[in-house]
Amino acid sequence: MENISFGPTQFLESRSHNVYQYIKQSQITYGTVYFTSSSGAGYYTLLASHQGLICLNTTLVVGFETISHRTRGVIESGNIDYLVTDLNYLKWDYIQQRSLELAVSTLEVSYYY
Repeated sequence: MENISFGPTQFLESRSHNVYQYIKQSQITYGTVYFTSSSGAGYYTLLASHQGLICLNTTLVVGFETISHRTRGVIESGNIDYLVTDLNYLKWDYIQQRSLELAVSTLEVSYYY
């Protein structure tokens, strides 16, 4: 098995890959596996399951957090002070959104400030 090395700016990818490797190598058959979309930890497992590589008889559930009304207002304001320039944030956003798309089912947990 090939070992994949991740750099310090690839924390999300590293965590997600470690979870995938653990489930892939485990001798346990899981009935249901729960992930939160915000952690990004389920991304590679969800991707591999979607491709039919692992977890074929497992229900993968992804819980997601909705943004607060205040945060939504900031995003929709168009204020350039809130422009995202951090590549890691964009990767996190992609992993979160793609995890939700790949999930078999989703649970919504709302947080309001």
